[in-house]
Amino acid sequence: MLVAGMGGSAIGPDLLAAYVAPTCPVPLIVHRDYDLPAWANGPRTLVISISHSGDTEETLSSFERAGRNGCLRLALTTGGALAQAATQAGAPLWTFVRQGQPRAAVDFRSDCCWQPSPGWG
Repeated sequence: MLVAGMGGSAIGPDLLAAYVAPTCPVPLIVHRDYDLPAWANGPRTLVISISHSGDTEETLSSFERAGRNGCLRLALTTGGALAQAATQAGAPLWTFVRQGQPRAAVDFRSDCCWQPSPGWG
């Protein structure tokens, strides 16, 4: 499982990755860059793209690459280009309303990453 996000949007996933590392049967990797690592390929890889604004270039790049690589995708955002891309791709989209800086939504994003969508197994 890979979480793509930058800055404050990646703080919650960092905390979650550290918390679940001792017991999680699959690695949870936080990715802060364009595109994806070479191993992120195919339907056995879940890519969760997180951008508070929905317009973070690196996160959009990772979301698009995940689609080209055939990965499962989930977008988590307040809107923007990421919400539009997820909607156009038919990918699951979780939107939230949260005023303020992305770092202020750490608890919310951690909870969302922790609770996978029904039917994913």
